[in-house]
Amino acid sequence: MCSSDLRALNRARDQDATPVFIKALSDQNDQVRLEAAKALANVPDPNAVGPLTSIVNNDSDNKDVRIAAADALRNYRSLDVARALVSTLGGRDFGVAWQSRQTLRKLTGHDMRYDEAAWLAYLTGPTKPLG
Repeated sequence: MCSSDLRALNRARDQDATPVFIKALSDQNDQVRLEAAKALANVPDPNAVGPLTSIVNNDSDNKDVRIAAADALRNYRSLDVARALVSTLGGRDFGVAWQSRQTLRKLTGHDMRYDEAAWLAYLTGPTKPLG
């Protein structure tokens, strides 16, 4: 599938297309993977969590795809997702770290800036904001 097909399915917000978006996350073409991640930000599917977190945590993956994956993870309130996002905060790609921080803020309503230790302490502390 080409990126323009994915973009059209994304604009249609077709819930039935989520398996196509998830499969496209493993495509060799960066643009196809980017469009798939963007689509999953608009049409979430719990089956996308694993592939999206894998992309976010893969330092050798395309930066724009990682940023889009970090944005798409805003739809999944879980400790595993939050930990994957926290692990990028000290990384070499500031754009990925910035988007991860924005997503963490949306998930929790709090901001520990780029302090990985503070985020982890908050996420696993007594209030357990994500369960």
